[in-house]
Amino acid sequence: MAGGDPLLTDTGNGLTILYRGRRLYSPAEPRSSAQRRARSQALRDHTLYVLPSPLFFYGVPELLGRLPPSCHLLCVEIDQELMALSLRNVDEALLRDPRLTYVRTESAEAIALTVRGFDLGRFRRCEEIRLSAGHSLYPEAYRLLLEAAEGEIHAHWRNRMTLIHLSSLWIRNVFLNLPRVPEASDLSELRTSLPIVVAGAGESLEGAISKIEQARSSLYLLAADTAIPVLADFGLAPDGVVVLEAQASNLDDFIGFRGGQVDVLADLSSYPRALQRFPGPRFLFFSDFGRVPLFDRIEAAGLLPTRIAPLGSVGVAAVSCALRMTAGPVFLAGLDFSFRPGKTHARGSPPHRLALRSWDRLKPPAVYRREEGRAGTTALDKEGASVATNPALLSYLTALRQLVRGESRVFDLRSGGLPLGLPSVESAAAFSALLGGRADPGGSKSGPIRPEIGDVAGFLRDEDRRIARMIRLAEASLGGEPADGLSEALGEVGYLYLHFPDRPAFPSVEAGFLRRCIESADSCRRWIAQALRSTA
Repeated sequence: MAGGDPLLTDTGNGLTILYRGRRLYSPAEPRSSAQRRARSQALRDHTLYVLPSPLFFYGVPELLGRLPPSCHLLCVEIDQELMALSLRNVDEALLRDPRLTYVRTESAEAIALTVRGFDLGRFRRCEEIRLSAGHSLYPEAYRLLLEAAEGEIHAHWRNRMTLIHLSSLWIRNVFLNLPRVPEASDLSELRTSLPIVVAGAGESLEGAISKIEQARSSLYLLAADTAIPVLADFGLAPDGVVVLEAQASNLDDFIGFRGGQVDVLADLSSYPRALQRFPGPRFLFFSDFGRVPLFDRIEAAGLLPTRIAPLGSVGVAAVSCALRMTAGPVFLAGLDFSFRPGKTHARGSPPHRLALRSWDRLKPPAVYRREEGRAGTTALDKEGASVATNPALLSYLTALRQLVRGESRVFDLRSGGLPLGLPSVESAAAFSALLGGRADPGGSKSGPIRPEIGDVAGFLRDEDRRIARMIRLAEASLGGEPADGLSEALGEVGYLYLHFPDRPAFPSVEAGFLRRCIESADSCRRWIAQALRSTA
């Protein structure tokens, strides 16, 4: 964002700036006034402080002198002219301070990427500090940058809570699904020249059904598992189904569904019985939900399918799969990230049917009570109507927006739901016109070398020996004996404590931690033994 040349005046108490008709520092005491604000600024532990337009960094040394060790100062400049001016006049030693980061950007995505590089476990919140009036030049842009930084911290803690609750289940499913890898294909092998419609189970799917019906033979219909019953009620069978859920709860989605030759796109960490439910072709992928060496070892053994980002929502994961499957257009329906009171999903979906069964005169439907119990808010949908949403849904929306940003071939087929920032396809005629040509599928991809079931068995036995070694060393340490190599052994099996809520500096050799690791290891060895029985 460019402007005229900044006009500098030396006041004897620092430089003041006149730029684009605004004074960015006090005309009399630019340095002292910023220093007073810095000294009076309340500072809290575990906070990421965002400093917009630091200019000459007046007051920043005073802030750093008071900054709690658990905090960090992120300085952001949007204006290129001011950034150049700042770098010519600031002490380089200050910029090398490890407690400070200085970036120039107007991109929320760039700020999010910067914040992701921090140790986000240190922070509980994000707050803004203003030491100059540079913020007033681009107030809305700076607000969006602050929101992006806040969003990354919130996402970190949401993900952390998800790991606490579900990581053990995911690890169990990975082990139990490994014997399915030799008989399945990889997601990278699934290609189509047809345009793809991704169907989620949001209410807007109902409005898109007529368009899908009219063009059914000209498209590949890829459904989130929860959308299967909705499509079935309209006599529509999907070409592909995406399975992501790690628990048994989504088995209701498949009641009455025969599967046939439907392509099943399943996460390696999905519920094993759901993966086994279908007789048709299976294509595996893996949502990389934790940084643990186990997954690298599975990959080195040739057993790990295509990795995708951990997107949380089966609908968003389906979009990620669709973008890999075709070079042609992708249309989104039923991905709403919002709901009307009393109706969280499309008519005919398992949550909607559960709501109808549980509804009576004295209480609202169970599904709606569950959604209402979350910290919720309201928002305007793409038609301008007020709808309900919550932080989890908004985080999925953010993930989708990031996934499709810059993709000119993704279109919005919905009549409702929160805005996606995509071109809307309002009419059946417009939809048909976009379906006109088939995409080049990019050539037939040769599949990876298929592992043998013996490879799976060998990997599982190696992993069991690795866990057994950790247990042996941990028990020796608890018994007061020397346990050389214990820290290394713990590091190799980090998935055993991925769900621990306290998260000390791992690996720890503290007695309580070791006892919990041994207990977790016992469960994991039972899963491995069960998986080994499937390889026999």
